[in-house]
Amino acid sequence: MVKQLPPIIQVGDVLLSSDILTEKFCCDLSVCKGECCVEGDAGAPVTLEEVAEIEDCLDIVWDDLSASAQAVIDKQGVAYVDSEADLVTSIVNGKDCVFTYYGDIEDWQTHLPIQNENLRLYQFLREPLIRRFGETWYQELLDMVEELKRQNYL
Repeated sequence: MVKQLPPIIQVGDVLLSSDILTEKFCCDLSVCKGECCVEGDAGAPVTLEEVAEIEDCLDIVWDDLSASAQAVIDKQGVAYVDSEADLVTSIVNGKDCVFTYYGDIEDWQTHLPIQNENLRLYQFLREPLIRRFGETWYQELLDMVEELKRQNYL
């Protein structure tokens, strides 16, 4: 019998929703173009290093951005500090990330993230988690997963 995980887990000094261990997820950005980023009240959290990388790529994507997104970027840049003092990507009209793609997707409902019964969220996010927290931290997460499996939580 599988035991119930607590809603929050801690890996090192990082608190995470336990959903990261249980939810199945896989996304093909070449198909969905980031549709899940359309609704919200802030942009995606970023580090100063990530802002520099985004700025380095801005010329490549500039023509694909909406005129509104271009105006926001011209005025405040690709990121700003939000009301919670987090560095986040800039948004248009108080909700849409400036990098949301509105290209030729006819019916975005057909492009929702793919549910993959073999891939958990922490596995799908391996590279960005390592980039943000490091290899040692990610290995600690994997060790926790193995221990939780051994104890019948997963």
